[in-house]
Amino acid sequence: MVGYPFVELLAAIGMQNARPARVEARNKLTYRYGVSSAMLPTVFVRAVLGSESLGFRIRLFRMRLGWSGQEGQARCIIDAQEEPRP
Repeated sequence: MVGYPFVELLAAIGMQNARPARVEARNKLTYRYGVSSAMLPTVFVRAVLGSESLGFRIRLFRMRLGWSGQEGQARCIIDAQEEPRP
């Protein structure tokens, strides 16, 4: 799907203010986000999404964006891959 499906999904579950972390300050097309299988309060889920572990076990993913080529759509998700654990 071209557009912002990740952001739309977050808004649908009440996390419209949560954001993945930018991997590099100058690179606007690569982000990192975390997910946890633990049942957490929304405040912790927002932090985990931004790649903060807070003592909970999380899985980290790197999301690569690209230009969609559609007017009004600045970026779209190209792929997302799990980052290897150290």
